[in-house]
Amino acid sequence: MGPFHATSGTARGGPRTVLPGRPAPVPLATAATTSGSYGLLRIQLLPGDEAPYLVHHGEDRSFVVLDGRMRVDTASRRFTAATGDLVFVPRDRPHRCVALDGPADVLMLFTPGGAEGLYLALWPPGHDADLIVRLSAEYNVDVLALSAEAPDESNHHDG
Repeated sequence: MGPFHATSGTARGGPRTVLPGRPAPVPLATAATTSGSYGLLRIQLLPGDEAPYLVHHGEDRSFVVLDGRMRVDTASRRFTAATGDLVFVPRDRPHRCVALDGPADVLMLFTPGGAEGLYLALWPPGHDADLIVRLSAEYNVDVLALSAEAPDESNHHDG
């Protein structure tokens, strides 16, 4: 499983090895460098990465596709975002992103900042479900489904 991508080297627990052929994402800004205003990561999504459905409770998420295509899944909608597209996901909404046709080069913006630390903590991909769920809770993020099936949004409560 490879749901999260973040920078290597400074992840929680010390440096980690970057997987061969997989570029490490770049933290362009973090809550620590922006006084909490935002976090910005440049990541590469790869086809076949199994992204879990997440709900960020503390921040809104925006994605800008710099190159490639990605599918965005929500509990009620599925659509494709391509080069140049901006996708906004408000806090408390289940979502996941999956690369299509090849790698997708993506900017991920967290407003306010903080949850980018989750992605930094879980680099490189491939962690077991228990660690993903435990670290997600520390960042006020719920993991609703680790599989490709959409969670039932009617059972999710905003707020």
